[in-house]
Amino acid sequence: MSSVSISTNKLTIGYTSSRQHSAVSIQTVVQSDLTFSLNEGEMVCMLGPNGCGKSTLLRTLAGLQPPLSGEYKLTAKSPYLQIVPQGKESSIFNLQYDIVVSNPPYICESEKSSMRRNVLEYEPATALFVPDSDPLRFYRRIAELKLGAYLFFEINEAYPAELSAMLDQLGYTDIRLTNDIYGKPRIIEARMVR
Repeated sequence: MSSVSISTNKLTIGYTSSRQHSAVSIQTVVQSDLTFSLNEGEMVCMLGPNGCGKSTLLRTLAGLQPPLSGEYKLTAKSPYLQIVPQGKESSIFNLQYDIVVSNPPYICESEKSSMRRNVLEYEPATALFVPDSDPLRFYRRIAELKLGAYLFFEINEAYPAELSAMLDQLGYTDIRLTNDIYGKPRIIEARMVR
């Protein structure tokens, strides 16, 4: 029987940065005082606007970035959930998964001026932007790894046809787009036959 448990206690998430030519570090708090626990069998959905901390929380719980304060505990006793220790991320490329879900950077640099301020202030540029000359770069790299049988991406609404064609060229099948609540294509699903 598998058991997965996630618990947090007064967890504060965000970013620490230092000013150029200064020894002063500045903390940007995205969310604070997060206290919750999740156990096996519970279904959870995180909803919120861009910049509210959904991805930051997931990166923190995955050990990809440190919390600003508080504590969290992630216990996995399941063959279906792998916790990759910090510094060992490259080991995931030797594994195969049933499902790969990714929200890679996909906003073109030319779209920056039309973005909301709260997103630009709380999300690092490396988590958001891609060069206008290669908007599919992260999708391509992830898809080329062929890590899983099913692949799900959040996508830039401007490139569904190009992304579908790229996945088809890489051998994916059953490629399907899903629109968001505003009718814009935002999720692409594809299958890789092993």
